[in-house]
Amino acid sequence: MFLRYLTINGFLDSGRCASKLSAFSFITPLFGVVAGYLIMHDTLTPAFGAAAVLVIAGLYLVNRPSPAVAVPTDPLLNVTKT
Repeated sequence: MFLRYLTINGFLDSGRCASKLSAFSFITPLFGVVAGYLIMHDTLTPAFGAAAVLVIAGLYLVNRPSPAVAVPTDPLLNVTKT
């Protein structure tokens, strides 16, 4: 739980909106399984590996930079109303 606090509130909190930051809560179960592997010597299955890859891919898709949008160059859009 403390590691989750450090990653979300400390490192990732800089300049991200809450909707993107909340997606990182899906990493918490991954930390739990890895901690069980390291501390309790539980076995890791290929299904966990596939699930971890899917979670990380989802986090990338949520947090990737948005593509640049072309700005219209119509001269009528620059006219100010008086």
